Amino acid sequence: MVEERDIGFYHLMERCSFETFSIPNLRGLTGLVDLHTHPGLGRADPLALAKQASRAGMRALVFKMTNAPSMEVAGVVNDTVREWAQREGLEPVTCFGSLVFNTFLGGVNLDLARRSIRAGAKALWMPTLTSAYHLMRTKGISFEEAKRQGVYLLNNGKLKPEAKDVLKLALDKDVILSFGHLSPHEIFALAEEANRIKFAKVMVDHPFASVVGLVPEDFPRLANLGVFINFTYFELSPYGGVNPEEMANWVKEIGPERVLLSSDVGPEVLPNPVESMRLLTAMLQAGGIEQSWIKMMAADNACRLLGLEPGSKTRRKK
Repeated sequence: MVEERDIGFYHLMERCSFETFSIPNLRGLTGLVDLHTHPGLGRADPLALAKQASRAGMRALVFKMTNAPSMEVAGVVNDTVREWAQREGLEPVTCFGSLVFNTFLGGVNLDLARRSIRAGAKALWMPTLTSAYHLMRTKGISFEEAKRQGVYLLNNGKLKPEAKDVLKLALDKDVILSFGHLSPHEIFALAEEANRIKFAKVMVDHPFASVVGLVPEDFPRLANLGVFINFTYFELSPYGGVNPEEMANWVKEIGPERVLLSSDVGPEVLPNPVESMRLLTAMLQAGGIEQSWIKMMAADNACRLLGLEPGSKTRRKK
């Protein structure tokens, strides 16, 4: 029996030529930024990833490592890729490091955040694998037990001082703050505080994912508070299971001004991050999102968050 979603896919095939499907087209990635990519052991090789992103003409990558700061890795990769790109006649992608406030790195730690920013971190992530909400969803334990084991940033419904301190630091140092895998209550509390202090570089990652617990109707509410909604290829992958047309429809609902696009991949069971960016942008375009919107979401918005001048790098030097 042919399901409705299958019919939609066959209609999509009719609109596309076989040449479009036969060879992946990386030209559409020129100038794009991946703000959420996972290099490291058992994940994407950071040097190979940077080389492939450079060949595709991408502008920048932000390395997210859940168990260690990634500034040193980004620095070594930048030095190596710069020399390699010179020999190849390419413009090198620029890689940035970040810090995730998981408990095995000290939790929400203002001193570590300061030192990481001085070392070049361009993004801070609230707890992911060790947030109380993540532990509840992945370990099947009660939320009360999860709060004992992990990080919970509210006390009697109010943000704890360390959460406010990190928001203020990120504002003062002009770096990105992601809400990680926090609960919806924590996410909205952070969003409201960020809006109050006029901090505009905040984002919620993979908003469809069960580990953040949002419902789609929350997306425009967060966007109205000034939060960037970072849609990812992971959500469209078999492990996320989101229908690309649903994601495209919410992009249209929110508007491109408050949307970002990232891969959020690294494990070898998924396409590499560069190919994941290609798939994500191609699926959204198939869902009716214009190329100009793709550029705004995955290039212009992301560049501004990183403090880069929006604009694409050339794929090959003259």
